[in-house]
Amino acid sequence: MKKNKIIYICCLLLFTGCLLTAASPVFAALLPACAQSGNCQLTDAVQMAVNIADFIVKILGTTTLIFFIYGGFTWLTSAGRSEQVKKGQEIIIGAIIGLIIVLSAYAAIKFLEDSLGIQAGFHF
Repeated sequence: MKKNKIIYICCLLLFTGCLLTAASPVFAALLPACAQSGNCQLTDAVQMAVNIADFIVKILGTTTLIFFIYGGFTWLTSAGRSEQVKKGQEIIIGAIIGLIIVLSAYAAIKFLEDSLGIQAGFHF
């Protein structure tokens, strides 16, 4: 059992490393324009924080969609087994709660952008 956990953790770290390497141009887009010159102001730091928060919220929204699909698939393939139906329902309820949290965070970020007059520099 312990050997399986070690293998799982190593595979997860390897996958995360590959993902971060492949996504490095995406992370470069999160930086403000002054990052190349080195003379950034406080507003540029706020801009970068908003860009990062916006990026994280979009990734979490995508993850929520994946959990909706997984919960629906679990429920549909349960073949009437009550524990599988309950598991699928719990996954979907968790995804709904996650969606509410993600949408609340997105609304807070947009409110912060509008009140500070910041335009998010990262969109996909």
